[in-house]
Amino acid sequence: MHHVDPELVRPAARLLAIVEAAAARLEQRRDEIDALNVYPVPDGDTGSNMSLTMRGAIAAGRRAVAEDEGMAEVAAAMARGALLEARGNSGVILSQWLAGMAEQAADESTLDGVVLARALANGQRMAYRAVLAPQEGTMLSVARGAAEAAASAARLPAEETLAAALVGAREALRRTPEQLEVLRRAGVVDAGGQGLVRLLEG
Repeated sequence: MHHVDPELVRPAARLLAIVEAAAARLEQRRDEIDALNVYPVPDGDTGSNMSLTMRGAIAAGRRAVAEDEGMAEVAAAMARGALLEARGNSGVILSQWLAGMAEQAADESTLDGVVLARALANGQRMAYRAVLAPQEGTMLSVARGAAEAAASAARLPAEETLAAALVGAREALRRTPEQLEVLRRAGVVDAGGQGLVRLLEG
């Protein structure tokens, strides 16, 4: 776990610290995610692609924080950074998920449960839009599971809303082999979905 120093209590810097912690968790479990990768093609790079995409987001976020930008600007910078560095299908979907969350957070000055739930809902919508033929049993289902669980816990403090989102994401991930035959045959959960769960854990 990252320890947030007092300097980071400003919302923009706090947001960056949260995303850095999420990306660190994803990076830690990158090989595990690569090993699960059987859909849409078994090329074993989903964890790496998602990690590289997050690195782009963080580099851009750090630049924006260093320039003393506000929360909306930092969120937008991270979304742009992710999009520019997006690798593979999972990276593109992840960058759109982040973009949807950033767009929703643009008018907010604080990060509470309601804002977080709205951001996850918009992130899920944009992730679905990023794919020509959205397939259930993928990271899209996991994004939706997180958003729906967050919505039902939106009135709680942000930490509890996020904890609910993680439970919803894990539950959706557990169901992915029931939704995609290729996962069931391989005896694995969806790799991109596992990546999103790892991010939320962080």
